[in-house]
Amino acid sequence: MPYKCVAQVRGKLMSAIAYDTPAGVTYPIGEWAEAPTVMQEQGYYLTYFEKLEDALKFTRPGAVWYCEVDGIVEGEIPPNIGTWAAFNGKPGFFIMKWSTGTRMAKRIKLIEKINL
Repeated sequence: MPYKCVAQVRGKLMSAIAYDTPAGVTYPIGEWAEAPTVMQEQGYYLTYFEKLEDALKFTRPGAVWYCEVDGIVEGEIPPNIGTWAAFNGKPGFFIMKWSTGTRMAKRIKLIEKINL
């Protein structure tokens, strides 16, 4: 089962890292979420993990959810250019390594919070 890491921000479940940027995504429980159009146009979609241990290495317990994914990006995902680079027209300027096990999908739906 896939896993999504989110942050509780101002009463909403949002992207764990990019929540206060134009790349931020809100994840309503039980509803499909998609990446902002500007990110999709650059080939970037929503990230998730296939293994719970990878999700837990990325974030803390209590921030991980079981999820459904749709439109899995097959093969190698685009480089992690960082949110700043994506919105300042400098792709490749600020490349970071993705966390182990990071995958991408066009849509993600939160199903159930994992209580550890």
